[in-house]
Order: sequence, then structure tokens, then C-alpha cells
Amino acid sequence: MKDALDELGQLAQTAGAKVVGSITQNLDHHTRTYIGKGKLEELMALQEQLKSDVAIFDDELSPDQQTYLEELLKTKV
Repeated sequence: MKDALDELGQLAQTAGAKVVGSITQNLDHHTRTYIGKGKLEELMALQEQLKSDVAIFDDELSPDQQTYLEELLKTKV
């Protein structure tokens, strides 16, 4: 998993993003948010603390998941 996250970070940097943090989860995907409630709260706190303007997931989200997460995080997903 670490190799995949390192590769994702490199791809993000190549696209012009600055990687400021990462979170991992080893649970099944949740339908509405893709991640669990606790992990979502952790992500929201990290995003607020770091004032990040984008969240990148290392998997394909459904349009509904992306829209819902963007509303919760108030940032681009």
C-alpha cells in the first residue's frame, strides 16, 4: 500500500499539487462517503488544519461520492 501512496503522491506533485498529508483505511468501502465515519472525521480535521484545497483518493469514486465528499470537505475531491 505504501508504494501505491508514494506513486500517487508523485503523480500529484507532477500535476502541480503539494502533498501535505495522507490517511489510509483498510475497511470495506462505504456507499455514501467511500470511507468510514471515523476516517471521514479524521480527514475533515486534517483538511481544516492544513487548509488544503484538494483531496485525492487512490481509487475511483462514484460521482455521488465525489459530490458528497466535496460538500462535506468544502474542497475539490
